[in-house]
Amino acid sequence: MYADYNFYRTEYGGTLIEDEALYRRFSFGADALIDKLTYCRLHNGWPVTHSVKMAACAVAEEFFKDSQSQELAAVQSGVKSENTDGYAVTYADAAALEAARERRLCDAAGVYLPPCDPIRYAGCYKRGGRLC
Repeated sequence: MYADYNFYRTEYGGTLIEDEALYRRFSFGADALIDKLTYCRLHNGWPVTHSVKMAACAVAEEFFKDSQSQELAAVQSGVKSENTDGYAVTYADAAALEAARERRLCDAAGVYLPPCDPIRYAGCYKRGGRLC
């Protein structure tokens, strides 16, 4: 876990997730997303910086918000638009909904780990700033 519950509450200032066990559940997904964005560099010797921990907290909160909105999503079922006069309903495509979710999660991480951060560089990069 990149950021524990104590970090979430004190350093990040998180108040949305009030239960430590619940935070742990969502932090696993947050860590997985950060691993994806950083090409698993944190498992290969890169330090877990303050920015990484803050990103983990932000993403965990986004996962929490998603879980809270599942009830609403079940009711709406991806309704994109609705017309009651002629009873026409348009549904959002599942791929578009998932793409929007992925964007929200990546945007949450990107606040603290912007795409220009060396840890997110897609090419070969060694710590210390040298390309290999």
